[in-house]
Amino acid sequence: MVFIVPATLILLGLYCVVRGMAGRRCGSDRRCKKCDYNLTGLLSERCPECGMDVSGDAVVIGDRRRDLGPLIFGVVLLLMAGAFLGTVTARAVRTVDWYRIVPFFKVFNDARSGSLSGYRELERRFYLNELSTGQFGDLADACLQRQSQTPAPPRVGRWLDMLDELDCGGHLTPEQQQRYYDQLVAFSLKVRPQVLQSDPIPFQIRTLQRGPARQSVNYHTHSSVISIGDVVSSVVLSGGSVNAGQSALTSHVSFDGLHPGLHPVTLTFQCDLTRYGVMLSSREVTLNGETTILADNGTAAMCTNTNPAVKGFLEKNINAEVRVSPSSTHADLEMFSLYMSCPAPLPADLAFEVVVVVDGEEILAKSLTGSRGYRGGWNFASFVPTIEAEQVFVILRSAPELVAATVDLFDCWRGEITLGPIEIKHRRGSTRSK
Repeated sequence: MVFIVPATLILLGLYCVVRGMAGRRCGSDRRCKKCDYNLTGLLSERCPECGMDVSGDAVVIGDRRRDLGPLIFGVVLLLMAGAFLGTVTARAVRTVDWYRIVPFFKVFNDARSGSLSGYRELERRFYLNELSTGQFGDLADACLQRQSQTPAPPRVGRWLDMLDELDCGGHLTPEQQQRYYDQLVAFSLKVRPQVLQSDPIPFQIRTLQRGPARQSVNYHTHSSVISIGDVVSSVVLSGGSVNAGQSALTSHVSFDGLHPGLHPVTLTFQCDLTRYGVMLSSREVTLNGETTILADNGTAAMCTNTNPAVKGFLEKNINAEVRVSPSSTHADLEMFSLYMSCPAPLPADLAFEVVVVVDGEEILAKSLTGSRGYRGGWNFASFVPTIEAEQVFVILRSAPELVAATVDLFDCWRGEITLGPIEIKHRRGSTRSK
């Protein structure tokens, strides 16, 4: 329907142009009908130009001249039709995704360089199965390369989704498939560098996960054994879904008879990968670390920082807010929530026991840790008996036992600070104070 108007304008314009170019005859001169030669004053019955017999109907009267009116009108109609068609065509061209006809190598290079349009086109061709065997191989190599990068590149989750689809579709070579499985979960071991002889040895298993966002792959650990020197003990580790992220598990192990000194630590376990319950691979993982065992009369750098500037910083920068709301399940209890935050980076490692005091009575005790440079918050919540008071105090006491159970807190600040009075903010609403 959209082309009816321009088609009509074109036909009418062509007719007017032809009519104007043909023109009309003016004057009384006799002319040859065939070649339009001027026969005025000619006595012969034949045209001297073309030789045609001009004795009868072969003569026309008047000189042919172009008719400018229809000619100009026809040109105007053709220009209007051209403008209309140009506008429609331009709009149609803008709606066409010309990137779909771009060669694969150009789309592939654009996607690898971070182009969003290149990635979307590559993703479209992949999910519509428009790639050749060789192109699937190139795509798999690019996905594996992004899977191994640290920190993760932009849109790594969608690259990993394509990599998992390549594996499910059988497009990976055995070498690519094994590399994919090995890179799904990477483990590292961190052990507390100094531990007193009678204390348990804290260690932390960190996992770097590079799996599909849909979490179709799971990992399971078993047969976990940790050894320090010649002493061996079994430990319990965990598993879970493999996604694009990081996680950490902190635990501890106790050994009797370890003499003071530097000891190597080895953790060995079996890691199984499954997809929807189907085994993908199984490998043995060995992680190494070390720790120094100190005699019980030694110093393990727990809470030795007594810098008074740290206390002043904490009293100035730590904000606390208390909220109390009725419990929907316990008529005689209330939900007590404590929100603490520090907008500035911590000047030292912290390990506190958090005590909430209401009318001289301690009702809530929690633990708080934070490493040097941390900037953020801590939240605590618990059910408590109904509170009648409108204000509370929060006491932060250094807790060396918390430090001993971590792998990354050492020279923590030693001391005690009191925050308050802090006005309780009930669900019905009241102002917040520090």
